[in-house]
Amino acid sequence: MIVNFLIVYLFLTSLDFFQVFTVGTLGFGISHVVIIAILMISTIQLLKGNFKITYQNQIVFRALLAFIISVYFSGFFNLSYLSQEYIVQYLKTSSHLIYLIIVAIIISSYKAEEKDFIRYFKFFLVFIMIVDIYGIYQLIARAFDLPLAWIEISNISYQSRVGDGNESISQLALRFENFYRLTSFFSEPSTASALNAFGLVGFLSFSVAKRDFVFKSIAIRYSIMVIMIITLLLCFSFTGISGIVVYFVSLLLFEKNIKINYKMLFLTLLFIICLVVIVDIVVYQLTDVNLLNLFWQRISTTFLGKDTENMIVGESYYDRSDLILGAIVERINNPLWADGLGMTYKSVTVGGYGYITSSTFTLLLEAGLFGFFTFNFFMIAMIYTMYTFKKQFSNDNVNKDKYFISTLFFYFSILHYFYNTFVANQYISDSFWINISLILLFISNVIKNSERSNSITLINTKHKIRINLS
Repeated sequence: MIVNFLIVYLFLTSLDFFQVFTVGTLGFGISHVVIIAILMISTIQLLKGNFKITYQNQIVFRALLAFIISVYFSGFFNLSYLSQEYIVQYLKTSSHLIYLIIVAIIISSYKAEEKDFIRYFKFFLVFIMIVDIYGIYQLIARAFDLPLAWIEISNISYQSRVGDGNESISQLALRFENFYRLTSFFSEPSTASALNAFGLVGFLSFSVAKRDFVFKSIAIRYSIMVIMIITLLLCFSFTGISGIVVYFVSLLLFEKNIKINYKMLFLTLLFIICLVVIVDIVVYQLTDVNLLNLFWQRISTTFLGKDTENMIVGESYYDRSDLILGAIVERINNPLWADGLGMTYKSVTVGGYGYITSSTFTLLLEAGLFGFFTFNFFMIAMIYTMYTFKKQFSNDNVNKDKYFISTLFFYFSILHYFYNTFVANQYISDSFWINISLILLFISNVIKNSERSNSITLINTKHKIRINLS
C-alpha cells in the first residue's frame, strides 16, 4: 500500500510549483498533500491496531537518531541572544526537518515486497519520460513562442528564495541566443538533469545486476535511454553529467568481477557519440547555437582554467566552491559553534553566507561539527548497508530482485551523498527524504525478514479501537 502512495507522490512532485495552501512562508504543493494523506492513513491504521511504528536497531537508524539529536542541539548556542524572528526561524526549520524524518520512519515501518520496489522503479522511468518529453517540447515552444513554453511558479516557498515571496516568478533558464536550457516541470535545469542521472543509473543497474529490464520491448528500452541522453544534453548542466561520472567511477571501484562485452561497449559508445552529434546538428539548425562548443567552453573555462574571461554567463561553479570553502573556514575558526538550522538561509549576517548549495556544508554551519558528522555518518552508513546487502544477495539465484534492488539503491545512495555534498542543499527537502524513506523501507524489510531482526516498537495499539462514523 505504502509504495502506491510513493508512486503517486513521485508524479505529483512535478507540480509542486503550484501551491494548495500555505502555513506562514511555507507553501504546500500537491505532493505534500500525499505526505499528509500517508500520515492520516497511518494514524487510522495505528488506532485500529493494524499498524505499528518501529525503529530498527541497526546502524543506519542509529545514525539517523544521532542526526535528530544534533538538530535540536544546533540552536542551543544562540537562542539566548538572537531575536524572536531568528528563534522562530530555527524552530520552524528544525521542526520541518524532524517532521520529514518522522515521515521517513513511518514509511520504513510498513511491509513491502520486492515486486513493490520493482513497480516503483517502473513508474519512476515512466515519470522521467513524461518530464523529458514535455521538456523537449518546451524548448521548441520557447524558441518559437508556442503555448506552455513557461510555467509560472505560485508556490511561496519557491518565490521567497528569489524574491520577497509576494511576486509571481517563472522558471529559471539561461538563454544563449535562441537556445534555452531544458527545465521541464521544474524550477531550474539542474533538477531535470539530476533526475535523468538517477534514471540512467537505474537503467544501467539492470545490466550490472544481470536482471531483465522492466519493459520487455527492446524499442521501449532504447527509446528510454535515447530520450534520457538527449535530455541530459539539453539541460546543459554539469549536475547530471557529474552524477553519471560518479556512477562509472563507482562501478570501477565496486564491480571488480563484472564481465565487459567489449563489442557491445564499443557499439554503445559509437551509438551515443552519433546521437550527441545528431542532437548538436538539430539544435544548431533550430537555434544557430553549437551545443558542443558551449559544453567545451564551459569545461575549458571552469575546470581547465583556459580563457576564463569568456566564461559562460551564469556559471555557478566558482561561487559554489567559494561558499563551501567559506563554510569550512568559518567552522575552523569557531569549531564549537553552531548557527542553528535555518539561520544561514535566513540572513547573510549569520554565518556570512546566505545560501550554500550543499547539505553537508550547510549543516557544518547550521548544526556544527556534531550535525556535520552525524549527517555524513548517516549517509555513509546507508551506502555501507546497501553494499553489504548487495554482496549478500549477489549469489541468490532464487530471488534476483533483491540483488537488483540492492544494487540500485547502493548506487542511488552514492548519488544522493555526492549531490548533497557538492551540488544540492536538500537536507530540508521533502523529495529527498521521501527518496531516502524508500531506501529505509527496503533496509527495514530486509532486516525484518532476517534472523538479525532487532526492532523497537515506538508506537503500537495493543487493542483495536473501533471508529464508528455513523
